[in-house]
Amino acid sequence: TKFDAVRVPGISVKEYFNRLVEYFNCSVTCHLLALIYIDRIVKRNANFRVDALNVHRLLVTATMVAAKFYDDKFLSNAYYAQVGGVSTREMNRLEVRFLALLDYRLFVSPAEFTQYTEYVRSLARSLEDS
Repeated sequence: TKFDAVRVPGISVKEYFNRLVEYFNCSVTCHLLALIYIDRIVKRNANFRVDALNVHRLLVTATMVAAKFYDDKFLSNAYYAQVGGVSTREMNRLEVRFLALLDYRLFVSPAEFTQYTEYVRSLARSLEDS
């Protein structure tokens, strides 16, 4: 896909996510919206798979889009690109592609948001118990 890196990044998904949390300074809601957006793309596009080559770029793009859509204060694409380890030009390209894959539908209903919130909380509890 357009999100595929040439090789698997040297940073784990967990470390990358923590980096985004630390430097993006966006609301917790944005991170959940990013998950919802990625899930929507996978559901809408039968041949689209999240894998080691694209997960980092999907995360940075989804979180940036969510911050721009939901938060009152957001940063520049250049800043998001720097934190995410891609060029500003690439970040801009990824944003356009991401929005197209979502058909520019960023609104999440309260019911859908609650469903994902409960799923993530359930997953977190199960990880704590293991």
